[in-house]
Amino acid sequence: MGIQLLGVQKVTIRGTVVADCTGDGICIGNTGSATSNDIVLCDVVSTGNRRQALSLVGGDYISVYDSEFSYTSGTAPEDGIDIEPDSHGMSNIIIENCMIRGNEGCGLQVNVHSGGTVSSLSLTNNLVSYNRWNGVAFQTSNSSSISGGSIAGNAIYQNGKAGLSLYVGSGGISGFLIGAQAADGTGRTRSRITMCLAIRSNIQTLL
Repeated sequence: MGIQLLGVQKVTIRGTVVADCTGDGICIGNTGSATSNDIVLCDVVSTGNRRQALSLVGGDYISVYDSEFSYTSGTAPEDGIDIEPDSHGMSNIIIENCMIRGNEGCGLQVNVHSGGTVSSLSLTNNLVSYNRWNGVAFQTSNSSSISGGSIAGNAIYQNGKAGLSLYVGSGGISGFLIGAQAADGTGRTRSRITMCLAIRSNIQTLL
């Protein structure tokens, strides 16, 4: 493990390189009854780690800007960013202007297990490319849910499977906007979504 933040508040990590760790490069989560909140990662490079570049397993108000999560390889899941909440759930997560590339798993995966929740997740202006599995993947199961949020302005290309994968088990995904918002707050039409979300040359195609 490179950097682990559990049950902390008001922490900013800036201008840091985390590389070649045997587990996760960076992990943010809760501990006991203490919830991590108001966490900022900015200008961070997490690369060449064995399990994940960034694991988000608990917390509220987590912002990740202008960072790179790359070349994870060694033991599953091997994602660039893995959002996999514990029983507390997670909310208000922003991932913006990040480069997520060359990971042996997914570029970014949101995997919500039994009874878990993720709400208000924003993925904006990220480059997601050359990951072995899906570029961006969402999965729910056993009464878990993903609710509220958006994917806009991202470039997702040359990933090994789907560029964007939405898999709804017995849980649900609701209130999630793919593409930009129109001035009146409604979702743009399908033809206009292509202006704000580029999904190209992935091995499998969805949408």
